[in-house]
Amino acid sequence: MAQSQAKFTIDAGLQCDKSTRDHTDGYGKRGDTSPRWCIRLAHQARLAKPRNYAYRVSSPRIPLWDNARFLAITLVVLGHALTKTTAATESAYVLYTVIYLFHIPLFVFLSGYFSSADAPTLKRLQSVLVDLLLPYLIFETVWSFIQSVNAGEFLFNPLRASWTLWFLLSLAAWRILLPYIALVPFPLVVSTAIAVLSGYWSVDQTLSLSRTLAFLPFFVLGWRARNWGIGEWWLSRSESTTAWIRVGGAATFAVILGAVALNLERLRQVGFRKLLTADMSYVDAGFDQWFSGAGRFGVFVIATLMIVAFVVLTPRRNTWFTALGGATMTVYLLHSFVLAPLRATEILSGALSWWHLVLVVLGSIGLTIALAQPFVTRLFAPLTRPTWVLPSTRAVQS
Repeated sequence: MAQSQAKFTIDAGLQCDKSTRDHTDGYGKRGDTSPRWCIRLAHQARLAKPRNYAYRVSSPRIPLWDNARFLAITLVVLGHALTKTTAATESAYVLYTVIYLFHIPLFVFLSGYFSSADAPTLKRLQSVLVDLLLPYLIFETVWSFIQSVNAGEFLFNPLRASWTLWFLLSLAAWRILLPYIALVPFPLVVSTAIAVLSGYWSVDQTLSLSRTLAFLPFFVLGWRARNWGIGEWWLSRSESTTAWIRVGGAATFAVILGAVALNLERLRQVGFRKLLTADMSYVDAGFDQWFSGAGRFGVFVIATLMIVAFVVLTPRRNTWFTALGGATMTVYLLHSFVLAPLRATEILSGALSWWHLVLVVLGSIGLTIALAQPFVTRLFAPLTRPTWVLPSTRAVQS
């Protein structure tokens, strides 16, 4: 026991390893790697106090959330790969619609789950700058150069994000505003009301304001879910309980997939796709009825159900892709440079045969895996997280 007290270490690599059994006070069974055991171990790490031996505790990563991050960014890549195939391929339109019903809300929810409503500090603001705003300016400049090749002149407008970069602006706004949103009574209700009502005004894409308001409820929901202990509750469920809950999650996706497939033509006619992107007002999207806000609220309800179903279906243990879940921002920023030229060809546009669609799905998964590799993250780190601008932020976690 004296040897184990020489250095008590709990980190991401040891949190569920069999060897951690030797560093505890006897709870659980030897070699127990269940989610319940991981939570108990993490709890011990937070509460234990140093004595007369070297002691270091780093915040353990929970496999569930890294798995969720990887799967979520894979859906983002696949959704962008399918965009220009939906007009001529019904199966692609169905898959695209199901993905777009919840993949952006899911990504926002996960971002909110790991955001803090504590009083803003200089380090937190510097982190927002280095993690989001500086990468936005860097990649917006790159995209401006690329677009200038076709336009014949260099046009740089940092107030209007190019393609996927809107998310960085919105996430920066959500993180900065969260401490103040937390002071509002019933923040989830208020943010939902703001999101629904904002669609009645012509809020354009300047500074991604339209999407910032529209997806705000999911950021608040993620933050509240962590405060409610939803993650800990789910991870502490037994395998038999999770099996039944996962049946419900799978059924949720099956019902929604079937509903989209059966109402395909109706969804095309009403322009349902425009309601999912939330980048324009109801009127601009073709929904000029006074009750159009009910449509956005209905989409919110469906998206929330799908987020819950997605989380319960996500593996809770370490998998082959768990370690890749920490590279979501790198994948998000880089995948568009691969897809953009392909979307200008028949590879990712026009009608697709069934085997072509399968290849697009597999290719999107492969691209996500490739861009999430550690060497890619390290190679592009000066651009995706430019800590060289503010060296003091190198130790600040995003």
